[in-house]
Amino acid sequence: MPCPHSFAYYYVLGGIVLLPFFLSFLSCEFPTAEQAAVEQQNFQTTEFRYINMTHGAASHILRVTFATYSLTLQTRVDSTITLPPVPRLGVTAFSSPKADSGRVMILDSFGQILFSPRPYLFTDRNARYTFIGLPAPPSSKAVLDTVLVLRSLPSQLDNNTVSVRIVNCNSDSSVVYTVALGCPSGMPLTSNLAFRKVSAISTLNLPSGILNLAITEQRLGSTSSPAARTFRITLRTLVPKNIYTLLIYNDNTGTPALLGINERTTEQLISVSSSNPQTFIRVANFSSTVLNGVFYQSRGIPSASISTNIPPLTLTSYQSLVACESVGNDTLVVKRSSSSIPIQHISTALEVNGSQTVVVDDSIAVVVPAHTPNVSANTVVVRFINLCSDSVLVMRGTTTQQPSYIIAPKLLRGSVSAPFAMPVADVLHPFLVFRADNSGRLLQHSVSTLPASIARTSSYLAVLRNEGITLIPDVSQESTPPSTQLSPSPKGAVVQVLHAFSDATLATVQLAIGTVLRTNIGYGAPILTVLPANARLNITMGRASLTPHLEESVRYVVIGSGIGTLQQLTLERSLWTSLQRELIPSPMQGIIRYYNATINAPRLRVRADVESGFHLRTPIERNQFSTPDRFFSNQTRTLTFLQNETPIFRANNLTFLLGKGYTVVLTNISANTSDSSYNALVLQEY
Repeated sequence: MPCPHSFAYYYVLGGIVLLPFFLSFLSCEFPTAEQAAVEQQNFQTTEFRYINMTHGAASHILRVTFATYSLTLQTRVDSTITLPPVPRLGVTAFSSPKADSGRVMILDSFGQILFSPRPYLFTDRNARYTFIGLPAPPSSKAVLDTVLVLRSLPSQLDNNTVSVRIVNCNSDSSVVYTVALGCPSGMPLTSNLAFRKVSAISTLNLPSGILNLAITEQRLGSTSSPAARTFRITLRTLVPKNIYTLLIYNDNTGTPALLGINERTTEQLISVSSSNPQTFIRVANFSSTVLNGVFYQSRGIPSASISTNIPPLTLTSYQSLVACESVGNDTLVVKRSSSSIPIQHISTALEVNGSQTVVVDDSIAVVVPAHTPNVSANTVVVRFINLCSDSVLVMRGTTTQQPSYIIAPKLLRGSVSAPFAMPVADVLHPFLVFRADNSGRLLQHSVSTLPASIARTSSYLAVLRNEGITLIPDVSQESTPPSTQLSPSPKGAVVQVLHAFSDATLATVQLAIGTVLRTNIGYGAPILTVLPANARLNITMGRASLTPHLEESVRYVVIGSGIGTLQQLTLERSLWTSLQRELIPSPMQGIIRYYNATINAPRLRVRADVESGFHLRTPIERNQFSTPDRFFSNQTRTLTFLQNETPIFRANNLTFLLGKGYTVVLTNISANTSDSSYNALVLQEY
């Protein structure tokens, strides 16, 4: 027999319908389920509730009848749960079912049945079921159209990340909605959402707990421009990793409005309509000349000046603009003083209440979106903007708190990285920027010490240029200073440290560099970092130490060799900053040298399996580097190490590539000087 309420019935004609993302409509067929005794079941982790989205004046009551079997009474027992009456836009508290299936019905506060009993399964443990009563179409005399059911399971999302989905509860079938982040031109969460439809789930990073949305209403068949409305929604940060549902409905004036719920808790969201939302923009000019100006324009909206006559290496203060004045895309226009550089138009979507930065150099301009990181007292957050001439790989060097770490494996020119969090306990913040190609060439490096700034700011933009790395406080308009000069961070000195002590049982030893770095270093596993320059820093590894004067922009290699009280550290310039320019690696040549870290081979020589190249004919003493040698093609070589003329070790199939520099280190495996066990370590230098 057909059910009343034709919409639900039509869905049943195709079978039992479960829409995507844990959505279903109640059907007329009873899903079969294994009947269990009441005493054997525990439904405390499963809960359900009801939301009344209809237009009727009377309150709604949701009633569920459960049929179970009592072991005590040895008979079937019907038990009923009746939720409290809820008016329009009301949400009941959660309640736990009595069994894994029940018959659901909706009544009004006068006892009239609005929704005849229908079966529903409550089989998922830890699930939350939200029953939503949808309004009948305007042409219908009924109050309730159908009942939508949302099912939510515990989330596996990261902290500060939430899931959001949209439901269209406006029963006018001639109207569809598009919902976007920020302004109508922002990233869409759903498009052309019709009545009874539920959007896909969008996963958003919202550490600030604020969600700005624009809802655009479009009437089907209409040629007029769609109407847009913006909302500011507050999500409680006490419940991260949750799933939120935003219900679109028409308020008493026929204007789109939002009811927001947390599907896992009783939290209801604060939704505030923004009548004149603002956006804030500042400009960082890295051009070599004065910037004539940056201007804003949008479809049908006259151009507005953001900032003009900006000197080189200047960061302006934030300027406010009215956001979302148009449904169309926003455009920022960059005009440089040089007539040889064309005017640049950047299509973007301005963020409601967001603080955006436009970063400009001589040939490119990048709009850095607003970011409000949920920075704890123990972290510093950095985003990287690539203004270099090529794609780059960004790495953080070794620090006391963390080993070296690749932040962005391939950051395209003109792009912005995801936020990267660093421990505030680190005194050093070393960054290295490499070409993101096969050459892997180190392009830039810097080292910053930020303790004095952390009290004011815990978030930064790191602008990467061929000339250096510049840190800009990533702050909102409320705390921005006036225009300031931009200066690159100190380049520092790049240092690679290799533990090659002649005792493989020393798997790790402690490395300490002044007061800025303290870590463990593994045998044969070099570390790479950037240290403050133009100062003497004591370097201690194992029992050995030295106090070198490190020069700005120079790269160094430090190798630990020897045993026991005879351990020694040797520091040498990297091949990349050699004083002999002809011995610096290049695309046309590679460079190789050797280091004698042995304890029983005082006159070390090397013979290769080729007639020329890779030979070390002049012996080197212990703790010494050889003179660098060049090679002019990619090589795979077998090297034989000799003490005088006697072979003592052979390293097979070592690969050496053009454009790179290598130090091959021979060391003992055992601390016993009579033991002839050796190991060859190949250090690729940067």
